[in-house]
Amino acid sequence: MKKIISLVILAFVILQLTGCSSGWQIRADQNMFIKNPMKKIALIGTSTVVWPRRGGQDPAIGLLSSKAGIEKIMPMFKTHLETKGYTVTFAEPIAAGMPFKSLKTHPIFEDYENKGDASKLPDLSGDDPAFVYAISNKKIQQSAIALAFELSDAMSDRESSTYHPSQSHIQAILAATDSDTVCQIRAAGWRYSSGRAAGAFFLALLTSSMANTSDGGALGVICSDETGKVLWQDYRNIDDDPMDANIEHIVTTLKYFPHANTPLPKTCVAEEKHKEMYRCEI
Repeated sequence: MKKIISLVILAFVILQLTGCSSGWQIRADQNMFIKNPMKKIALIGTSTVVWPRRGGQDPAIGLLSSKAGIEKIMPMFKTHLETKGYTVTFAEPIAAGMPFKSLKTHPIFEDYENKGDASKLPDLSGDDPAFVYAISNKKIQQSAIALAFELSDAMSDRESSTYHPSQSHIQAILAATDSDTVCQIRAAGWRYSSGRAAGAFFLALLTSSMANTSDGGALGVICSDETGKVLWQDYRNIDDDPMDANIEHIVTTLKYFPHANTPLPKTCVAEEKHKEMYRCEI
């Protein structure tokens, strides 16, 4: 029974990370259909890669895997936004291995992929990421970490579609980077091994978010202006976890991200029951 409960919790965690959007549904401010105010973007990012475990244990957070994921995708996000005509003023990973509000314990392993339980580190407190990067602009460190936890908590509370970041943290980052928009990149990954095949099988039965027990992941982007208003947001499942992501995954995630100086197309239609949510057909 403990194993089933743990797997149910992990299923919920995965749904948090993916954002649960189906099809090509995005969140956007309605004024984005009139004018796109985004010109100079500051990018901050976090990544967490987990492994399901058996015996009622909470999922293992892999430190090296989480770091590898965000370090790989951040430059690709920067490059692709530049091809869309934006000036990217800052693009660095902020943290790797974020704890989950919905789990009681947060076991962290330095190299779970290759060394398994032998690489166990002290559990996360729930108040700190596994790793915080020494970023080049020290003025934004505190605000960037605060935003990462805000978004993580919003997902744990199932409120990501109504989340608005704290205005003070957004403004601190904008001022320090000479930007008009802050975009948070959130990457998630889940990995399996033959030793966890049974647990993976039960997980696949318990959550409709996963059709099989292969490795997978999700990429999310949420962009806000100086008032904390969300201008554009999307979460996209990908076939690989962030460690194996490539530029095509970034292109897919930003498929409906407008080019600079270009509003969102009228072909994005508002969802009747969901404020700020649109379904795009381009």
